[in-house]
Amino acid sequence: MTLVYHLPVELHTMAEHLRHTLAALGCELTLIFHNAKTWDGCQRLAEADLLMGDRLIGEAPEYTLEQWLRCDSLWPHVLDAPTFSHLQATLDALQIRPEEDHRYAALRQVFASLMDDATLTPLFNYHYRISAPPGVNGVRLNPRGWFEFTEAWLPPPAS
Repeated sequence: MTLVYHLPVELHTMAEHLRHTLAALGCELTLIFHNAKTWDGCQRLAEADLLMGDRLIGEAPEYTLEQWLRCDSLWPHVLDAPTFSHLQATLDALQIRPEEDHRYAALRQVFASLMDDATLTPLFNYHYRISAPPGVNGVRLNPRGWFEFTEAWLPPPAS
């Protein structure tokens, strides 16, 4: 089997562990690393039996997830042409629903279906939130309580 994966670097460790675990079961796993944060420009997607990547959802999860299904170059390699066309038509149909709650429920159903048939298997669902008064250690939070990792470094606790 072949695993194609991309950044973040933590996925190197996961890929190696998966390779060793499968080797112990008598299955050889070839690892192909795409050195980018997205699948754009990856020439080796067609070789993959398994794909592993990271998708940051952010502040507009429904929009971000729908756009991921619509626009990511991954999906035409994962789904056959009729299934991919059906997915796009389903996304178009859910967008014309007048009620936002109904659109979101329909999108959740699309993802539930992709997970039920193991097309999509989330490995993590993590949230980075901190609870602190504003401005502690110079950390600025946005209105939802999130902070930018490249700007915020909290010192380790004193031993």
